[in-house]
Amino acid sequence: MIKYALTLTGLLGLLATPLAAEEAVACTDDGLNQVLEQVETAPEDRKDAAMVEYQMAKEKMAEGDAEACSVHLTNASKVATDS
Repeated sequence: MIKYALTLTGLLGLLATPLAAEEAVACTDDGLNQVLEQVETAPEDRKDAAMVEYQMAKEKMAEGDAEACSVHLTNASKVATDS
């Protein structure tokens, strides 16, 4: 039974790794500038949605909420670059 539990735990860890490996964009001036460049060069069909996320990131940065800012910057980057 212990062998089964350890094996299952190991497999779950391997499955979760790709999800955790996703890099978040840091909520810094450099992060904002990098994502703004991506948003400005995004295809027209994605530019508006990316800009909404970018603006939300700026609002959260102004509020001092770095975690939410990072989430919105990462979302803006994904929308802008389709990745």
